[in-house]
Amino acid sequence: MSFEFLALSNELREKLTAHCSKLTAHSLKLYKPMAEHLETGKKAEDIAAEYLIGKGYQILHRNYRYGRAEIDLIVRKGIFLVFVEVKSLSNLKYGMPEIGVNKHKVAMVTKAADFYVYKNNWHQQIRFDIVAVIFKNNTYEVSHFEDAFY
Repeated sequence: MSFEFLALSNELREKLTAHCSKLTAHSLKLYKPMAEHLETGKKAEDIAAEYLIGKGYQILHRNYRYGRAEIDLIVRKGIFLVFVEVKSLSNLKYGMPEIGVNKHKVAMVTKAADFYVYKNNWHQQIRFDIVAVIFKNNTYEVSHFEDAFY
């Protein structure tokens, strides 16, 4: 599990504890655990980035935001600027991870991509890919779907 630690000196911690007898470590917010699904998503994005680099792609941006829209990875290979949505699952009970890219997600990603293309004055080819990561025990499987939507 990942934690974000708040740096407090022992002296400051003692002063705070003395003034607030019921103060606990939790209420001091000494750590903030990352939600497990966010941790899994971050791990999947790291795996997807490594996979794409291995296939000759150059990572330009990670977690690019435009308003409420987010693009997991923006990569480039040759004349293609590729907007990548990363999906992951550890349980295939409800299907494969790539089916999680619904109409709303496609609309949000294309909206952010349109802005990115405009802002960066891109005049070559663009593509929308999905990278699916399936976690199995201590291993994983990666599937890359080129030109998955638009």
